[in-house]
Amino acid sequence: MNTSRLSCVFGFAFAIAYFSTTSIAVDQGEFRISKLPSGGAYSSAAFAPNGGHLAAIAQTVSRGEQGIEIAEEIQLWDFRQPKLLSKKILSRKKSLLDAPYHGISLFGYAASGSMILLGRDDRLVLLDSATFAKIREISLATGNWPGVSPNSGSSFVKEVTVARSADRATVLLQWGPGGGGELRVYHLSSGELIRSWDYYSLRKTRDRSAEFGGADISADGRQVAVSVIPFVLGEGILRSAERNVFVLDVDSGATISAINTGYPAGEVRFPSTSTPLLLTVSADNFDRQRSPKDAIKVWDPVSGKLLREFDSPQQGTHFQVQASSDGQTVLGYTGAEKFRGRWRLGQEEYGFAEYDQFTLWDLTTGKIKASSPKMPASDIPRNFLLSPDGDVVLLNSETAGGKTLMFYTLPQSH
Repeated sequence: MNTSRLSCVFGFAFAIAYFSTTSIAVDQGEFRISKLPSGGAYSSAAFAPNGGHLAAIAQTVSRGEQGIEIAEEIQLWDFRQPKLLSKKILSRKKSLLDAPYHGISLFGYAASGSMILLGRDDRLVLLDSATFAKIREISLATGNWPGVSPNSGSSFVKEVTVARSADRATVLLQWGPGGGGELRVYHLSSGELIRSWDYYSLRKTRDRSAEFGGADISADGRQVAVSVIPFVLGEGILRSAERNVFVLDVDSGATISAINTGYPAGEVRFPSTSTPLLLTVSADNFDRQRSPKDAIKVWDPVSGKLLREFDSPQQGTHFQVQASSDGQTVLGYTGAEKFRGRWRLGQEEYGFAEYDQFTLWDLTTGKIKASSPKMPASDIPRNFLLSPDGDVVLLNSETAGGKTLMFYTLPQSH
């Protein structure tokens, strides 16, 4: 089975930046849809903890006396107005051939919003969120990664998450497709590596395909959760005796609980709730029998007990799970796949997206609050980002000039 939808490869088309002075807002279903004036080709973004500002990395192209210049800059928006508040160029290139491919990534806000965490080359970079001045760098020591050489390499940073109320962050490293990897926890102020876990130390077995699904760190920075996928998606099943999500104690390194989620788990999230909880979601939707039943599951991270599952649309929930800062609203991807080809007739069967969609749930009740309109399918599953207040969902949308940032806003009655 062809699982090309499961491999997220992002490319950015660079064009001369066009800045509009107006935004467009329309009502569609239960949401108010608006977008920022075009400000370049956006690669990553993060909501500030205050819920009103958005930081974004944009690639812009300009023509000058020296020819074409490609710049990567960080921008700060009051997205509810909308208004560009400030920006700073982080890098410049003189040729399209030298244009960065995911040169700079924005991982989120840290230290209660006073800092912004970036990824750049082989290091983490902390900026002052008000001035964009560099505070410190943390080396990820790529020279010691398996499969990395000066000229080529397949190892990469899969995910970075920041503790909401602690000075810690997780870095999930993948040693190439199916090659295992490492989960690390860093102290952001000192740059110290506090703890690390190798894929195989968690699984305690040699898997033919060793993939991480995702990771998260609790608000207080004392626990991390990580999921593993011990087979090629679409070509394996999770056996009942296997454990594919691990909750770990950062200070001691001990395993707190090991969970079988019933599906190949991808993203995992600790919501901000008074009672500790862990959310999981499936990393694929190619199993005809299981996938339509896949749901966001809520676990006790200490006992590993399944507490409940969310109501899901007919096609199930996959790929993404996020929670608002108050822990009351949860987002999941609920787009649908269809299949072409008939293997019984000797034809290759492959999945493709029928449409993209996100759904919001009330964490307390598990009931659906709202689902977005069905969106024309993209080549890869769209990435959605839930605001701290849980009332806005951001997505990158293709436009003639690169990408623009679009917002789906729920009315206050929700």
